[in-house]
Amino acid sequence: MRRSLRFLAAVIVVALIPALPVNAGDSFQTPNVRVVAQHRYMGGTEIAFSGDLIFAGQNNARVRRGEFPGQGGIKIFRTTHRRFSRVGTLRCAGTDNDVVVVRPGIIAVAHHQSACNPATRSNGIFLADVSNPARPRVLGGVSIGSAHTLTVHPSGDYIYVNPGGLANGGGLEEIVDVRDPAAPFVESDYLPNMFGCHDLQFHPTEPLAYCAGLGEVQVWDVSDPIAPRTVHHVLNPAIQFAHNAVVSPGGRWLVVNDEAFGLHECDTDASLFGSLWIYDLSVPDLPIVAGRIAPPAVAGSAGGFGWIDEWCTAHNYNFLSDDVIASSWFTGGTRIHDISDPLMPVELATYRPADAIAYTAHWYGNRVYVNDAHRGMEVLEIDLPAPAAADASNAPPPPTGVDRTHELIPEELPARRPFKVPTLETTFYCVLPTPEVFD
Repeated sequence: MRRSLRFLAAVIVVALIPALPVNAGDSFQTPNVRVVAQHRYMGGTEIAFSGDLIFAGQNNARVRRGEFPGQGGIKIFRTTHRRFSRVGTLRCAGTDNDVVVVRPGIIAVAHHQSACNPATRSNGIFLADVSNPARPRVLGGVSIGSAHTLTVHPSGDYIYVNPGGLANGGGLEEIVDVRDPAAPFVESDYLPNMFGCHDLQFHPTEPLAYCAGLGEVQVWDVSDPIAPRTVHHVLNPAIQFAHNAVVSPGGRWLVVNDEAFGLHECDTDASLFGSLWIYDLSVPDLPIVAGRIAPPAVAGSAGGFGWIDEWCTAHNYNFLSDDVIASSWFTGGTRIHDISDPLMPVELATYRPADAIAYTAHWYGNRVYVNDAHRGMEVLEIDLPAPAAADASNAPPPPTGVDRTHELIPEELPARRPFKVPTLETTFYCVLPTPEVFD
């Protein structure tokens, strides 16, 4: 059977129309989840951490970019075991505001539009001094072809600017020298394919990086940080859009999420599309399929084309240990899984308010921090079963290296659901696949 992908892309003009009512599905929360703090706002995006500080990105939207042109920036929180409070705000109206910590006291922010960047109001990144979180200040910026997400090289000297993975900016990865945060500059660039990376992560011990984007995940040799080269292509016909590729802390697993905006469904808890795919990294530059976590069923969420208030696809996530992962699923809320047996992942906890649009869910310390596009920042404490909470040193033996592709990916892919195509008007351009992505 043919299982190839036809990677066609079309420039679609996505309307910035008034947001639809937020999904009103049923709330669900397992008894082992406690909400210990909340700070309400709209437009939550990424999260970054440094010491006792949390940096939360805010978009100029609730659901669709540009809904609230004056909104956006980085909200700064301080967290301790007794208290969680907002201690500062870097006000930067604009899109995405994807934030990373470059080193203590310095953050970097990616945007497609920004009121803060001294170098550009369009695509770019800027660096800010947050050593005094009550008075953050922008230090410098640089214009980029397309700046969607950021990844800091382990040296701290460079930032890889990921264009978006959908042919944004021609797919070009730009590598920025940030040794002087007041004067960042593009040191080099790399074109991995026509679509580029939506996100990228480095292996914890090997000179490797994993680039996720439309059509594939690439493994890069980054021995020379300013001259990456592709050494392997990871193809999975059950993934519409490889959005992230996150390595577990000990390098045991690579988890790739499928942000299947056009194909997933939320009627059941068995959608093939929109899943978290677990790869065995016994050989770090040759990931092999080991398991899958399907999207949750969410009453009232349509899946497919629409926008994030109708999706239950996997989005942003990270690890507590090699085998315990926290993940966000938009209207599907926040979920915690034990993947020590990747063929049979165990759901340990769920937090899904009726109006959830969980954009990011990340472990930090002993808590999970959720940046929700509708609800703002929520802090969760979760009681895990003893084996799941154990240190990675007590984990089961390493994976066997058995490729589970034929067990997990059907020869015949499920029939494509009808697309709910957005109204096509002007004002915001986004590169999306055509409805003929699969054949």
